[in-house]
Amino acid sequence: MPNEKRTEYLRKLDRELYSRQGPRLRRKKRALRSISYGIPTKWGTKPPLKGIRKKKITISSSFFKNFFIFSIIVFFGSLLFAFFMFRGGFTTVSSENIDITILGNAFTPGGEDLQLQIEITNRNSAALEFSDLLLEYPKGSLGETEGDYVRIRRSLGTIGAGETAIESIKIVLFGEQGSVKDVRVALEYRIEGSNAIFVRETSYEITISSAPISLTVEAPKTITSGQEITLEIGAVLNIDRVIEDMRLKVLYPPGFEFKEASPSPALGTNVWDLGDLSPGTEKKISITGTVFGQDGESRTFKVFSGSEDPADPSKIGVVFNSLLHTTIVIRPFIEARITLGGVYRDEYAVASQKEISIEIPWSNNLTSRIDNVEIKVKLSGNALDQTSVQSRRGFYSSALNTITWDKNTDTSFTSIASGQSGAVDFSVSSLPLFSGTQTLLLNPQIVVEVSIKGKESIGGVTKELINIESRTFKIVSDFQIAAKALHYTGPFTNSGTLPPQVNQETEYAILWSVTNSSNRISQALAKTTLPSYVRFTGVISPLSEDVSFDEATREVTWNIGTVPRGTGLTREDLEVAFQVAFLPSLAQVGQKPTLIGETTLTGQDVFADSLIQNKKRSLDTRLSNDPGFNPNDDKVIQ
Repeated sequence: MPNEKRTEYLRKLDRELYSRQGPRLRRKKRALRSISYGIPTKWGTKPPLKGIRKKKITISSSFFKNFFIFSIIVFFGSLLFAFFMFRGGFTTVSSENIDITILGNAFTPGGEDLQLQIEITNRNSAALEFSDLLLEYPKGSLGETEGDYVRIRRSLGTIGAGETAIESIKIVLFGEQGSVKDVRVALEYRIEGSNAIFVRETSYEITISSAPISLTVEAPKTITSGQEITLEIGAVLNIDRVIEDMRLKVLYPPGFEFKEASPSPALGTNVWDLGDLSPGTEKKISITGTVFGQDGESRTFKVFSGSEDPADPSKIGVVFNSLLHTTIVIRPFIEARITLGGVYRDEYAVASQKEISIEIPWSNNLTSRIDNVEIKVKLSGNALDQTSVQSRRGFYSSALNTITWDKNTDTSFTSIASGQSGAVDFSVSSLPLFSGTQTLLLNPQIVVEVSIKGKESIGGVTKELINIESRTFKIVSDFQIAAKALHYTGPFTNSGTLPPQVNQETEYAILWSVTNSSNRISQALAKTTLPSYVRFTGVISPLSEDVSFDEATREVTWNIGTVPRGTGLTREDLEVAFQVAFLPSLAQVGQKPTLIGETTLTGQDVFADSLIQNKKRSLDTRLSNDPGFNPNDDKVIQ
């Protein structure tokens, strides 16, 4: 078609398309038809739905092509890996393929030789090079030790693939019967081409079937409170070798008071050096002491024997055997107790030169009467003041230091019925702890021993009953502090004027001096509090003393520490001085304001095992201990 005709034709179509007068386009109408679907009315095979088109799923051929290529790569990679493995290109070693077998008796007597055979099998395809066998077990063996274990190292060299190395090792185990010892075995090795050290470990438990040392304890199974008890301890070596540096230790129960032992302990009161024990040799130790307790209470002694702990000679390093002995405290048939202020204790701490009022309750615990009852008190001790002993109904013999109550002093003691009880009492005090002869009482104490006895008659048979009890009254050291306020004298040059003037600061020196008599004091402290108008300047003398000030509590503390016996009496005083500054106000004119509050001194008496506390009054501006002080200079002026 020529271009002109084509252009004309397009214009004509354009006019017909957009012209409002042009002919309308009509769609041909079609008749609607229904589509039926076959739906089953029963369960069963589903018939195909009619009229529903199935969409055909197609997979691109590129997927199969990629999968095929990947499979080919994996296949050839596996062949290549297998080839290198077959030709020895790679060597793998696993510790799981190393078997360690320990052959030996799982039960052994303590101290006897135990033979162990250790088999190591290498199930790897490569050899184990530079192999070392390590064996470790608890110390106490015969030989060198490192720390808490014995360690043995044996070189096995190279263990080839599929080979088994066998090593025999002899060890000696010690311990209590029934104790379990863990023997640990390790193999250290290397592989070809590597400097790394690999380890394969296992363990083997061995039970001690019998102890190398036999222990025996002979002592009463029952005892009354306050009575002496003797323990006879025996130790015998059961094995056929000498054991060196043996020790025996006894743990005492609460309520036991050690008195003496034969032979004497090597350390303290409960550690003995048995030395070198030979087979069949028996060592014997006798311990005597007093047991205190309530009716029905048990007191258990524990005896240990073994080698010495190199780090601490007071301890047992390896326990070879141990034994328990329990004694039951029973109520005596006839009883007399020593009490202080109604309190019953194993021992008492009392002040020096103060009256000690002691009461002795007694009772008949039998179901029958007791005739001719006698109570006797025996007094002793380096602090006993014989002139202070007083008893209302008992007779005091100064020659024997005894007080006696019987039917001659109290007719009720002629016969005491079953279950009857009562009490007697007396008082005593101590001597001065420091005398004018410059001597001190060392560990001052008063010992009170009471015995009660009587006769029981049943069926014409008379039996004498007796019970004894003893108590120690330890005298507390005389621990005191003196406090002085100074201005003109003392270790400091104090500024300011006396009498103190309003709004002008005046400095004072506070001097503390401590004295102590018979017993060593530990953890000693002195404290006081400063009023809000008094400033702690921080000046102290001597500088070696530990004096501190707490701004929050305004408390001055002198940490004294240990104070030897005789301080300020037979040896030099213990003193410290610190400076304070007082700034008076108008409200204090005509007054003697307080410079420091009450001074409190505390400390622990080591011998008496008692806390001591003493107090001194507060100090004000009246400087009674300063020689240069004018009595009229104590009040604040304007």
